[in-house]
Amino acid sequence: MSLENWSLLSSEGTVLLYIAINPWASVRQIAQAVGITERTAWGIVTRLRRAGMLHVRTKGHCRFYSVDLDGPFLHPTLNRYTLRPFIQSLVRDEQAVATASAHLSSP
Repeated sequence: MSLENWSLLSSEGTVLLYIAINPWASVRQIAQAVGITERTAWGIVTRLRRAGMLHVRTKGHCRFYSVDLDGPFLHPTLNRYTLRPFIQSLVRDEQAVATASAHLSSP
């Protein structure tokens, strides 16, 4: 799949959103969470990384990924935007939910 035709509802979009909410996720974690094979996850992550949408960090033999909010939003109708306006509010909302849940569950 060409990334110029992807959407947030495609496998690429799902992986991108999962990584945005779960920075430092491994490919194995991504594949399990999204419900795809590790091989498919590797392919998607590779395409997103080559397109400038992901950062990769290595710790030992493991690679971890995070979204580059200043990376391009590669879509025919939204190509003048970066990922920031689409992803940042989602991550902020998810962090707020996690914080609220942690406060509610603590004694």
